[in-house]
Amino acid sequence: MTRVRRRALAALLGPFLISASLVVLAGPASAAVPLSNFTVSSNHPSAAAGQSVTFFATLTGTSASPTGTVAFFDGGTPLCSSAPLAAGISPTSVAGCTTSSLTVGVHAITVSYAGDGTYSPSLSTDFAPALSQTVAAATTTTVLAPSANPSVFTQPVTVTATVAPVAPGAGTPTGTVSFQDAGVDITGCTTQGLSAGAATCVLSNLAVASHSLTARYSGTSSYITSLSAPVVQAVSAAGTGVVLTSNHNPASASAAVTFHVVVGITGPGTATPTGDVAFFRVRSDLTRAWIATVPLTGGAANTTTSSLPPGANRISAVYRGTDDFSMSNATMNQRIDSGGSRTAVTTSRVSAVARRFIALRAAVTPSEGTGSPTGTVAFFRMRANGTRAWIGNVVITNGVARLRTNTLPVGTYVITAVYRGSSSYVPSTGSVSQTITN
Repeated sequence: MTRVRRRALAALLGPFLISASLVVLAGPASAAVPLSNFTVSSNHPSAAAGQSVTFFATLTGTSASPTGTVAFFDGGTPLCSSAPLAAGISPTSVAGCTTSSLTVGVHAITVSYAGDGTYSPSLSTDFAPALSQTVAAATTTTVLAPSANPSVFTQPVTVTATVAPVAPGAGTPTGTVSFQDAGVDITGCTTQGLSAGAATCVLSNLAVASHSLTARYSGTSSYITSLSAPVVQAVSAAGTGVVLTSNHNPASASAAVTFHVVVGITGPGTATPTGDVAFFRVRSDLTRAWIATVPLTGGAANTTTSSLPPGANRISAVYRGTDDFSMSNATMNQRIDSGGSRTAVTTSRVSAVARRFIALRAAVTPSEGTGSPTGTVAFFRMRANGTRAWIGNVVITNGVARLRTNTLPVGTYVITAVYRGSSSYVPSTGSVSQTITN
């Protein structure tokens, strides 16, 4: 080829030769390559509510083990947004994500890989469908415990139901608990809300008997209903105590004495006892003389008597109890002092003729209070020298002693009536002026 023709060809092809030269010198550009495999697995493919589940993402490269992070998703909801890959047997890397917050149902678990300098980003679903994770409602147990057992009538008893999941279920159940007596809901103790897995109710109206108490957990979408084992709650009659007092102690004979009784609960019960109280006087031989039986009103009872004999009287108040309240009693010493008396004497004729009958009358009454003294009255004529001439003795009837006589001598003198007293009344005297003429 002539020199001229070579120069012309070089001028025509020159730019293309220079470009090709550059391409050859630079060589092909390096690019990230796809993973060879990408799998997702679960340590508990079928889990219970609250159970801890760990998902694993296994990435397999073509040469070196993949590096960087992956993100786990439950559908479109992130579970772990930046889980680091850990190199396994080359060329494999693994990342994990642990959660216990999956709701009951079927979950589609997917993983995305961000890529690194060697491997390009990818999704687990590029290699296989989403992992199906099943979560079922957890079974539960309910345990019932009373604050006091046995208890007494009207004693407040707090019953506590504790609800817990059965493994492998976990977490803290929510919902409500209904407390039951012999399988029947207890009024005021239904749908008690759980707090930190426990529900309570205060029972204060259980009748005296043995009660089969249970607690029924209502359950939720995550936790299955459960029923506690029965607890036999023994309720007995409430203990009582009696306080006995009187309004006068000591009191005078025939004075009206009022005995006052208050019956209260001893121990943890809170009710006011009902029923009645019997009052007695205890004789020296320990037999009892009944005074009265009085029903309780507001836990109290009163009775009034004026028939107690003088001296020390042992008074007993017996609360007879009911099905709900136990029997109890109290005693006290009531002293009755002999009462004072007054004797008033009258004559049917202040001035009478000798040997004519006159009627002498002595009325004996208590000096205070009410009553009717008994015993005898002796009538005397008082002589001028101060001595007494006996006229006669008369038994008192209805508080009065009457004597008819026609043997009084002529003269003016004083007639005296002497009441000799009794176990209840002290002696007393009275007098009246009497004139007898011829």
